[in-house]
Amino acid sequence: MNFSTKPFIDETIIQQRIQTMVSDISTSVPSFSEGVTVVAATASSLQFANLFSSAFQRKGIDSVVLNGAVEATPKWLVDNQSTWLNACVILQDVSSTGLHLRKLQHLCLEHLNIPIRTVMMLSKNQEGESDWTPDWTGFCIPNEFVVGCGMDINGELAALGSIKVLA
Repeated sequence: MNFSTKPFIDETIIQQRIQTMVSDISTSVPSFSEGVTVVAATASSLQFANLFSSAFQRKGIDSVVLNGAVEATPKWLVDNQSTWLNACVILQDVSSTGLHLRKLQHLCLEHLNIPIRTVMMLSKNQEGESDWTPDWTGFCIPNEFVVGCGMDINGELAALGSIKVLA
């Protein structure tokens, strides 16, 4: 199937924003400069999680990526505990409520004894829609359907390095 898209957020801008957030995160709590586990809150968040991991590694910080299955937690937490590093960044690609991100944060706080911070790459949070906010937000965007960087429609367009809006 062929989808029409229009440019929205360029790959270079995404990379720059991730670098800035990684710098902020790594200086916010000393443990974050000693090794970070980057957890993708949803399967579509994995591409952003890998970009964050690469940015941490470029700063000389050990990093590992885990695909956090919210539905399987806390068993997932216990099964993966040996791979966790000194701190945790839980990342979601796009949401208006942050429900998966918030749920995974709560479960990690219950089961892990390491500093935990949250990142929402693309927030569609409308005024008054949610009383919870992540520690960092990459971009606030209008309530449009976006693709690229792991996000797709019918299994297509996820591999785009930039973010596009369906036209």
